[in-house]
Amino acid sequence: MTCPEALERMDDHVDGILDEAADQEMELHVASCAECRAEERSLRALLAHAAALPDARPPGRDLWPGIASRIGGPRVGGRAWPRAGWTAGLAAAAAVVLALSALILTYRAGARSGPSTSPGSLVPAAVRGGDEAVAAAEREYARAAAELMAALEQQRDRLPPETLASVERDLRSIDSALQEVRQALASDPANPALNHLLASTHQKKVQVLQQVLKLSRT
Repeated sequence: MTCPEALERMDDHVDGILDEAADQEMELHVASCAECRAEERSLRALLAHAAALPDARPPGRDLWPGIASRIGGPRVGGRAWPRAGWTAGLAAAAAVVLALSALILTYRAGARSGPSTSPGSLVPAAVRGGDEAVAAAEREYARAAAELMAALEQQRDRLPPETLASVERDLRSIDSALQEVRQALASDPANPALNHLLASTHQKKVQVLQQVLKLSRT
């Protein structure tokens, strides 16, 4: 297992939803890789910190069905794409999205529980800087997505028209879901569930782009 593959499976590993064989493979990789081991510890600590927060109040209107239908649909074109063979650029983009997810969720968690200056604080000083840090992280996400979109443009002639049409529909749906989440956060900015959904939706968009690029190169 490579580090990019391990990072792709890390959330499911920490959530305990991998099958036994996949989980054992992850355990072996994490045991031998200091970088992935640190990522696992960081993710577990972040989730434990978020779980300790008070229950968040629900949004003022029921946004969840519409959001879930947009980001929980079938994979692009209904095809199963290969998982192996990430390029260095795709792996870097995935790392940016993971960093964005952690930054948004950790910042909002810190906003709910109050800033901490203790040496062991889970909220970095850059995150405690406020909304500017979150905005900077969103800009990094946008840059990564733009680079993937540019790479996809160069591969368009290698994809069937129906696949391209499906990709474009999926991306429009994800962008619409992002807009709905942002609107909900405007009225409830400290809601950790909404912030987690925002980060997850960002990640979904980049994953779609990654998968299509891999498909175009096979």
